[in-house]
Amino acid sequence: MLYDKDLNMESFLFKNKQDSYKKILDLILKKQRISRKEIAETLGLAWGTVSNNVNLMIDEKVIKEESPIITGIGRSTCYIVPNDEVYASLGVDINTVGLSASIVSLNGATIFFTMIPLVVYTQEEIIEKTYLVIKRALEFNLGRYQILSIGLSCQGDVYSQKGIFSDMPFIEGWQPINFTKLIEEKFNIPTFQSHDMECLLLDLIFRYPNNKDFLVCRVVDGIGFGVVKEGTILNEKISLDYGHEIVERNGLECTCGQCGCLEAYSSIKGLVKRLGISEGELFSNYKNYSSTLDDAMEKFAFSLYNVASIYNLSSVFVCGKLFAKIPGLFEKLIEKISKIEKRKNFNFIVTYLSDLSASFGAAIHSLRQLIE
Repeated sequence: MLYDKDLNMESFLFKNKQDSYKKILDLILKKQRISRKEIAETLGLAWGTVSNNVNLMIDEKVIKEESPIITGIGRSTCYIVPNDEVYASLGVDINTVGLSASIVSLNGATIFFTMIPLVVYTQEEIIEKTYLVIKRALEFNLGRYQILSIGLSCQGDVYSQKGIFSDMPFIEGWQPINFTKLIEEKFNIPTFQSHDMECLLLDLIFRYPNNKDFLVCRVVDGIGFGVVKEGTILNEKISLDYGHEIVERNGLECTCGQCGCLEAYSSIKGLVKRLGISEGELFSNYKNYSSTLDDAMEKFAFSLYNVASIYNLSSVFVCGKLFAKIPGLFEKLIEKISKIEKRKNFNFIVTYLSDLSASFGAAIHSLRQLIE
């Protein structure tokens, strides 16, 4: 048996809980290590409210209390941490490169990770592979953890609150579907979805809590940008479609209908069309296309530099199939950025980011939505 229907849907932990319980748990999961006193001060709650709810969470095995370390005279502080032994969430990254799934415990440890490539670019194939990758993760889990929620990281147009996955780029004939409902009906686990860029940002917010200002850019068939400023994800409030920034006046035609967009020069689809070759040819014989790749990275570097300088960001994370498949391409990008920095007075750190991050972020997103 892959899952217990009664356990997951009818008595999952956060159903019908009071707001104070949810606020406290959300804070504990974000901080990962915090004292009862810090909880009360941060949330403005009475000590009794905090203590009662924390004790309830300990009884439910959602959190645990670390043994105090006695360093001298006086009372030592006990810290609350998520329990990493009982509960977990499952995240799925859905994009045109393929599908991946991560099982993530409450303390942020990745218990399991798997990937399934996309072979046929149809909506039916994506739905079928999503079911398959979830089933594979649940078969691995098989009672190790209670899976509280499933999160979907979706490439394309997503209406998270309504559960509608309305469009996916480069998939012809895509029909809007309520993907979360389909998965809940099949696996009987609460399911939530979000845009892939938000999931990548959530992963980085979780793993680098002291990094408050950064940019993430994912290069696959298209190019996605996401910004966190002062600890807040900006994508929810403003449009960050810099993949369609004009990098060459009257340039190559883009899939969006404009001419000269960044995606037409630096995305996988753009490069394949530009060179008149297949994707497989691009990746297997990339050395033959060094001048085109050099130009693609130069244009990409200017876009990254412009966005980072506009928002005054301290770091940039780059990920995606293009960099994973072509050795030395990330280093070429760094070289292009360094040449810009020598001419201008703005610096930031650039880091390569694994694509595992999107499914991890989806798992984190689903758990937060479940608590809310």
